[in-house]
Amino acid sequence: MTVAIVLSSVLLALVLALALMLPSINSPTVPSGFGYRPSTPATRR
Repeated sequence: MTVAIVLSSVLLALVLALALMLPSINSPTVPSGFGYRPSTPATRR
C-alpha cells in the first residue's frame, strides 16, 4: 500500500514538473509541435 502511494505521488510530481518545464522548453528553441507552422507568432528565429 505504501509503495502505491509513493509511486502515485512521484508520478504526480513528475507530471507537474513536466507541465511547468514545457513552456520554458518550447519558448526559446521549439523542438516539436509549434515550430512547424510559420504563421504562428511563436516561431521566432
